[in-house]
Amino acid sequence: MNNKEFKDLIKDVKLEGMTGFGVPYYLLYTLFAWKVISKDLKDIYKFDNFYNNEITIDKLLNILNKQKDSIKFIEEFLFGFETTFEKKEWNLPMTDNDLIKICNIVNDIDSLPKVTEGFKIIQGDKSNTTGEIELDENLSKLIGKLIKGNNIYVPFTHITDFVYSIDQYTQKEIYYEMDREGHTLEVELMNILDKTNITYEWSNSILLNPTYINPNASHLLKQFDCVVSFPPINEKIYDYENNFAKDDKYNRFKIHKGSSSEIAKFEHILSQTKNKAIVIMPVGFTYRGGKESEFRKYLIENNYLDSIMQLPANINSNTSIELTIVIIDKNKKDENCLFINLKDDIFLTKNKRKIVLNNIDKIVKIYNDRLKKEQSSSLINNKDIKKNGYSFSIDRYVLSSETSKLKDELESFNLIELQDFTTVRKSQQFKQEFDGEIVYELSPSDFARAGMTTRDNGRVKRIGSQTKKLSTYQLNGWDVLLSTKGTIGKVALVLWHPDGYNNKLITSQANVIIRFKDIEKYSNKHINKAICLYMYLKSDIGQRALKQLVSGTAMPQISTEDIKKLHIPIFTEDQQKKIIKNFSKEFELYKKIIEMEKEMKVLVNNF
Repeated sequence: MNNKEFKDLIKDVKLEGMTGFGVPYYLLYTLFAWKVISKDLKDIYKFDNFYNNEITIDKLLNILNKQKDSIKFIEEFLFGFETTFEKKEWNLPMTDNDLIKICNIVNDIDSLPKVTEGFKIIQGDKSNTTGEIELDENLSKLIGKLIKGNNIYVPFTHITDFVYSIDQYTQKEIYYEMDREGHTLEVELMNILDKTNITYEWSNSILLNPTYINPNASHLLKQFDCVVSFPPINEKIYDYENNFAKDDKYNRFKIHKGSSSEIAKFEHILSQTKNKAIVIMPVGFTYRGGKESEFRKYLIENNYLDSIMQLPANINSNTSIELTIVIIDKNKKDENCLFINLKDDIFLTKNKRKIVLNNIDKIVKIYNDRLKKEQSSSLINNKDIKKNGYSFSIDRYVLSSETSKLKDELESFNLIELQDFTTVRKSQQFKQEFDGEIVYELSPSDFARAGMTTRDNGRVKRIGSQTKKLSTYQLNGWDVLLSTKGTIGKVALVLWHPDGYNNKLITSQANVIIRFKDIEKYSNKHINKAICLYMYLKSDIGQRALKQLVSGTAMPQISTEDIKKLHIPIFTEDQQKKIIKNFSKEFELYKKIIEMEKEMKVLVNNF
């Protein structure tokens, strides 16, 4: 039976007393599985025997109860409908007539859609109430082909379709550990109806109570040839899990702290990995600071990182979040990491609705042979990753044609890191107060299109209790501001006034403050360097250099550390004179544009 036939069948069945979300699915598939295994049962326990006699709910529950100790999927089915645990009583929220209709379907059909597809069809729009991400089928195929080993451990993954794909593409022993109720029956049905080979355990919290333990040493976890996992994104740790790291006897957590569970789950994965692990992570893992940065450093220092494969946005049906495949190899022979940019068009098929990953065999060959391909893949030594602050961001290592061109253009200059001659500081948030000193806060939208940016553009705030912070983040004349969050690459040059201002300037958190050091304040040298830096960052080549540092799609941003390490040309005196002349000329042209815009407005309003 194909999916369309199944949809039509479900649509035609009108149940009278049915209540309880998902009950028809559980019952239909459970009864069909019972029918499939009936050939191996005694006559009194066969589905046909039940069907060919009087059908009632009480009779069904009675016969299922007698088989639950020997047939696992029946036990799992009944568990979902227990009303009294001590007496083992169950209740199906339906009428006998409803049961007869479902039994008629089971008797008449020879097959059903695979279990995970049937789940989606019957639940319809409610099939993703948990916010899970459905993976592109070819992505599952790719991961299946990357796996090596006789046994595969799959923890944390809530997408049973993904687990099914791993089983189908590898044909290996799958050990599934789940921490979400409701999947146990589904996996049992998959083993019966879809011929999967999945052993599973359920835990209320894998972090707190892991279930795959070394049988010879209770303080050690069982080791697997390979681990594959797609942990839920941004899942928080529950209250009852608060002390899991402190109370852990398995020596898993070297880095984890805080409420986010992503790093803790990755550390658990490492602890049960004998050889390789393949973990799908949000792209933010590759560049964010804090504990994620510390964990990336840990992977490099232990030479665990084998490959990073960056996926394009919109390859998944329920989110636009970009994902990254992180491959760990605990027995790596060299100290290199293979970066593969799966955002490259050669790996994709695009249409109006979605992006599909393609050329799976080509990707696998690049990975297995450690191939370097222009714009697609690069083999990077651990030392170079360390130089980049342990960033795993793909754009740092796999150069696009645009990046290569930019690199060639910059080679004609002598370059110096921005932090070598400036201090770069990300601004802080200032809360609005009722009383206190008036300050003007500049956002990227307040930056002048040309020339200097003044307080007249900013938002008025009062600062009372935050005077200490104000003294640190107050702007000075000839500071250069650069927007690094949301709107990327807008640049401002803060106006210096010889008489000073009665009110002070600050800038929003979207910007970094670039201030020159080891230079006489407001001297000609100071002014010239500020103008040159401002004009370079605004230029086409400067904007392209900034673009290479951007991470994230939903909220693009550049880290302050990356801005500090941005390479800036050292300009000769003649080049500086030309840049300063262009700065003045740009401002004159801009003033003319303003006048012309005013004239145009008069024309529009002159009826």
